[in-house]
Amino acid sequence: MGRDRAGLSRRLHPGQEERDVRWPIVTGDASASCMLPGRNYQEEEAWMSRVVLLIFLILSSAYVYSQQPAPTLRYEVVSIHEGGPAPDGSLTISGGMENAHNGRLELTNWGLQGVLSKAFHIESEHIEGVPDSLRHAIYVIRAQSGDETSAALKSMTDDEAAKAKLAMMQAILKDRFHLRYHIDKREAPSFLLVAGKQPKLRRSTAKPLVDGDERRFNPDDPTQPAIWETCGMHGCSLSARGQTLELLAQKISGQVPGPVVDRTNLSGLWDFELQWGSSYGTAMEQDYPPVEAALAEQLGLKLERGKSPQEFLVVEYVESPTPN
Repeated sequence: MGRDRAGLSRRLHPGQEERDVRWPIVTGDASASCMLPGRNYQEEEAWMSRVVLLIFLILSSAYVYSQQPAPTLRYEVVSIHEGGPAPDGSLTISGGMENAHNGRLELTNWGLQGVLSKAFHIESEHIEGVPDSLRHAIYVIRAQSGDETSAALKSMTDDEAAKAKLAMMQAILKDRFHLRYHIDKREAPSFLLVAGKQPKLRRSTAKPLVDGDERRFNPDDPTQPAIWETCGMHGCSLSARGQTLELLAQKISGQVPGPVVDRTNLSGLWDFELQWGSSYGTAMEQDYPPVEAALAEQLGLKLERGKSPQEFLVVEYVESPTPN
């Protein structure tokens, strides 16, 4: 049994020498020293350095890992051919994103301007720099993802899957059309979607898929958001469950001469149906009223002219697609 300088006793193990390790203790204006048994100062300092280094390495690894960009999903097979009119002389445009949770893409008789608009979610009128030699080119694009990518899309939330599919389309444009571009944001004329005196909308009880959700995307499940849309020569129909009015604004943007921006101030998810004439200002006979009248009559919403910040896609370089 030994005693330290403060008169306190401490037990020594057999064969252990009594050594003093002095640490400064500031009390008032004076500094004193206390003695700790065991390691000497150099050993304690080396031990603490190793601990600090280990913590630093762990934190650094976590930081570096968190900074790695999420890998972009890609289509495994991509086929691009020139499109054109059918034998009867008609030009049929079909296809799209299908639904965000499957790994298939099919665009039939799409111009490059339209493909860019769809891939970047930007109005066709806001795409600049496409060369004249490609402005009127028409393509048929078919793509299919591999099993791993398809499984990844099915496990994502609705929003994550939609963004992933857009990135996959952009990858086709970069890989096959060698697209280079930048995005500008400017104040530009637009249509503002606003609420009338009595909006005719239903609050939705559908619950979006979220991280950790055991459900898989199923449009026939009434508890999940879903959207159905058709558009033909005589009119368009949109049926939505659990969707935002921002999405409604996006869907009708192509039906008026300018982008549509949601300014209803009606947040949350809604169920709604809308039928309108398929073309803006057409003389063709329509089964449904023009989109402005349809919005007012069926949903109690209005379109007003105004301005809003808009994104513009500026093409720096693009060329005909590389061969399959």
